Parts: sequence; structure tokens; C-alpha cells
Amino acid sequence: MKLMNVLKKDNPKELDILCSGIQWDADVAVTKCGKLDAIAVWFDLHLDEDISISTDPTNKNCWEQAIYPVLPSNFCYCQNGQVQNNYHIRSGSKLHLCFTLDGNYLHLNSCQVKESDVMSCDVEMAENFVMQNYHDPVLLERTEVSKLNNLDMNRIYCQAIEKYVIKGESENVSVLDMCLELSLLTIQLLKQGISHATVLARKEVHNDIIRIAMNNNLDLSCLFIEDNVRSVSNLHNLLVCDIIETCGALRQQILEDIALLRVTSLTKEGRVMPGRVTIHGVCVESVDLQIDSAVINDEVTLGFSVAKFMNDFQMTTHVDIDLLELSHRKLSSPFELLTFDLNEEISEHHPPSFLKMENKVKVVSEETGQVTAVVYWFEFELYDGIHFTTLDTVSHWRQAAIMMKPSEEPVLAGQELTLHVTLENSCLNIKMES
Repeated sequence: MKLMNVLKKDNPKELDILCSGIQWDADVAVTKCGKLDAIAVWFDLHLDEDISISTDPTNKNCWEQAIYPVLPSNFCYCQNGQVQNNYHIRSGSKLHLCFTLDGNYLHLNSCQVKESDVMSCDVEMAENFVMQNYHDPVLLERTEVSKLNNLDMNRIYCQAIEKYVIKGESENVSVLDMCLELSLLTIQLLKQGISHATVLARKEVHNDIIRIAMNNNLDLSCLFIEDNVRSVSNLHNLLVCDIIETCGALRQQILEDIALLRVTSLTKEGRVMPGRVTIHGVCVESVDLQIDSAVINDEVTLGFSVAKFMNDFQMTTHVDIDLLELSHRKLSSPFELLTFDLNEEISEHHPPSFLKMENKVKVVSEETGQVTAVVYWFEFELYDGIHFTTLDTVSHWRQAAIMMKPSEEPVLAGQELTLHVTLENSCLNIKMES
């Protein structure tokens, strides 16, 4: 469904209008019954009368689409004076959308539907958290939303902390949650009776954490919020951390921050969760991965010689990989790259070994082919045998890969490969030795 008429960028007057901001309405026909969650938007760029480029999701291209969640704040429908936040729409009805283009940003202002076209249904509220003020929504990054929806990870962390408490390693448990994003784990632990907690998170979500704590009737004197590891003043029994980004790579400077917090913010018997970390990898051949990370040849750039120049600046780490969906061929079985323990004993004279590690891994190729990359993922042991992996199908994490330099000669089935693995400054690097 076209939401907006064609804009002629070669018309200076239209460009001036665009720069000053415009607003327009569009009617969209509903073709199937269902719950309205979001509006997906893409663009068509007409180069001339005959040639156009589209970011349509049905076309294979490098663009993604814009997704506008339909929130109660912009869904203009009330029933008995109450804003409805869970609703279904019927096939054949129409949605009236209002958009604004201002400052190079496209905003969804409102989404209207006839009252007769809406079928309200009961809302099953979450067991632990209830947000009562629908007119003041919490705006989150996409990565934070996916993390909040990972109920399995939340249960595993709670199970590990409960096991720690039952074992009686500390009477009054205090937690330092190094989530760095919006995390409800601390709120849940405070509701379950821990003495106090500190959250390390970006400043933008501090007020949201306080609002959620107040909505759950928590004593705010037990909750401390900081945005810098050097600002944490209390001592804690547990340091709970998420050491990898949703994209699959290690967080920037995360291992150095953990080493510092162990000295400054944990008790002598304090523990880090997760404790033991294992990095697994697999050698793959993937044309799609190669295309996404480098310019394959000059043919794809209309014959202009840019491939060699561009590939000199190629990043070695490729993130946001879904190994279960990636078109690839495995050239080896999964193998272990590195293992380290975040709870290792700290020496006064030497830094923790996990700050700088290296390892040589022997891998036997099971198939003949070109090694495009080594895709890797993480396995964590939280506490006393409780494990989880970021390769799990229900995980919100993706995988990352270290790209290998193209070789003229393929590896042969049965050939032994030597990988030199280094971990320094919270950065993983892998090189294949010749």
C-alpha cells in the first residue's frame, strides 16, 4: 500500500517543503484478521521513468525496513473511556495513518480505526511487572526489547541466584547488576527479598528503572543506579553481568570493567555471574557472508576498480549473524576457542589472566572448500553447573564471526588447520596460520 506520493528531489521548491517538515494521512486496507502490533514501511526510489530501486522486503537487497510499533499512545481508540492496548482488527476494515516527516525523520503520529472494526480482548498481565500509566510509555532500544523478551535467560539467572542464596554463601545478599541497559532482573530480585542492589546502566534508562520500581511498590532506598563503574560505592556479594552485545560480540572494555569492579565493589567472597566462559567456533564457507563483508569483485561496482581499495578497510569482525538462518556450509565440527574464569583468584602483583589470553587451536577440516570465516558463540556457567549458550534457538543473542583472508587454494577434507586465537582489550581475534 502506497503511503505517500512520489517526491521529486530535482524540484527545489519540494526540497524546501521537505526541509521545513510535512504531514500527511494515508488509508490502509486490512486484508487479514489479527492483532495490530506494528506498521512496516519501505521506500521506492525512481531514478527515471523506467528504472527504480525498492527496499521492498520481497526483493533481495541490502536494506532493511522501518518498523513502527503501534503503541496505546498513538492508537486512537477508546472503549468506555479507557484506552485499549490489546486489540484485534477485522479483514476489510481500514486504518487511517498519520505520518510526519521532519528533520530527516519519519514519525508515526496516530493510527485510527473505526470502533466497529476493533475487537477488544482480555489482557493477560505479566506476573511480576505491571505498568499502569499507558500514557507515558517506556521507549527502548530494539536490543533492550529483545532482551526483556528472553524469559529463559531471566529464569536461568534467577535460578542461579536462588541456588547461591540457598547454599548460604551470604546472609544478606546484595547484587550489582552490570546490565548496561534496561534490566528488570534487579527489580525482580528486590521483590524476592535481597537487601539492596545497584544497577549500572546508561543514563537514558535511569528514570525508567525508577518508575518500574515505584510501580512495583519497592523501597527506593534499597536501589542505587549508576552509569559509571567508578561511581559504584557499595560493596556487593554478587556481580551479575552481560558480557556480550546482542549482536554477538564482546562488549567494549567489559572484561577490564569486571576486573576493576571485583577489586572495588565486591566483597572478599563475592562472585561474578557468569563465572566460567567458553567461546566456541566453527569454520564455515558462506558466499552470503562474504558478500556482506567485502566487495567481491569490480563487476558488482559497474566495472569501476574499487574492490581492492575498499577491501583494504574491511572489518575483520562481522556481527549480527544468525547461524541457524545463514546460508553456509560447515567445513569443520564445532571446537573450543578459549575458556576463562571471571572468578579466578586475583593476585596483587598480576592482572587477571582473562584480560590477555592467547591459544592455538588445531582443527581438522571435514569438507573441501574456502574458509570464509570462523563463526563463534559463547557458553556461560552462571553458578554450580547452571549453563546456557548464546546459540540457543530461543536466545536473543546473535553470533559473530572473524573473517578470514581469501585464499587461492581451498582447504581439503582431512587437512589440519591451525588457528591463532587472541583475546585482548575485550576484543577477540583469530588468524589462520599457513
